Amino acid sequence: LDDETLSIYNALAAKIKEYGDIMIGRLTEGWVHGFMNHLGKTLKKNTVIKYWRKMKKICRMLKIKLDDQDFTKKMVEEKTAKVYFSFEELQHIENFKFKNSSERLERVRANFIFQAFTGMRYSDFIQQAEIQSINGKKYIIIDSGSEKTDEPIAIPVFAPAERILTGGYLGKEISNQKYNDYLKEIIGEIYPDKTITIKYTLNGKERKETLFVKDKVGTHSGRRSFATNFTHLGIIPKKFIMEIVGIRKEVTFDNYIASPKVVNAEQMVNILQREQE
Repeated sequence: LDDETLSIYNALAAKIKEYGDIMIGRLTEGWVHGFMNHLGKTLKKNTVIKYWRKMKKICRMLKIKLDDQDFTKKMVEEKTAKVYFSFEELQHIENFKFKNSSERLERVRANFIFQAFTGMRYSDFIQQAEIQSINGKKYIIIDSGSEKTDEPIAIPVFAPAERILTGGYLGKEISNQKYNDYLKEIIGEIYPDKTITIKYTLNGKERKETLFVKDKVGTHSGRRSFATNFTHLGIIPKKFIMEIVGIRKEVTFDNYIASPKVVNAEQMVNILQREQE
């Protein structure tokens, strides 16, 4: 198994231990359904589905008959929107004047802009990042690697990230739930009418749905903006961007960034324009 798939099985094993260890030879359909329903009480639907698919593979290997029709009907995947913001939009977000400014909004905005120009998880920066000056330029160094990888990382400190570092709003962790709530409030004020169209398949038919960005923005949007925008430039090796974001497989990375087909086309245009110049 590759590292990413193995990590899912390891996480599944940890969840099974929490629920109560069972001998493989005693595994039954009833136990599996009880375990999955237990996970459904605390985890997001898409995460439960990820574990469910692995459990089905295990049961097939063990020749355990698993009737999953009723269960999968309940566990329809939630539609996800790949929300990201362009460099111009990020500049507008950074400079926007709130009607009722507060420390919590300023702190979450700073967090968001910082992620959008470093690609870092905020927890990585708070817990283990170090700022170093090399040849007159600043870099964020993580010798032990990010939360998802043990590879050392060096990230250049671009001007927006440096402004955030000196602004005094970084340095305090916040829960994902609070972060999402405040970020939705921020984007709702700055871009109340901005929408995103998502495609998904339901009952074998492709559907489209238009959603408000303010309702779908979340913790991944800053890092997805970083990955999308810097890939779009076409001058930075994709491998380097993947290392910063903490994604090992290129197919996973292409699925992570927003509008990969558009990004690839624009990347070609940008490269050709630079060659002509």
